[in-house]
Amino acid sequence: MTYHQYNERGQLTVLTHTSHKDDLYSEPSNRKYFHIYDDIGNLTERVAYDADGSLYDKESYTYDYDLRVNWIKETKTWITKAGYRSVTQFIRAISYY
Repeated sequence: MTYHQYNERGQLTVLTHTSHKDDLYSEPSNRKYFHIYDDIGNLTERVAYDADGSLYDKESYTYDYDLRVNWIKETKTWITKAGYRSVTQFIRAISYY
């Protein structure tokens, strides 16, 4: 079963997933995800914890903006409890008419 909580802007802030041994769902039991957003509404952090409260993984996001405050570069850093670290950048071009 999955539970969702949203903030006043309608953004997902907490997702809790619980499953039983016999569920045919790929996610492990009892994991909780927290989402944090900046003032513009972009996701800046997503942290997942296992049922025992230990960190499962963490994604952090930073943004570069154009003059109209649209992000043109997003950098995502992902770190797992096993120590794996990945950095990915997304670049987009926006044409204004």
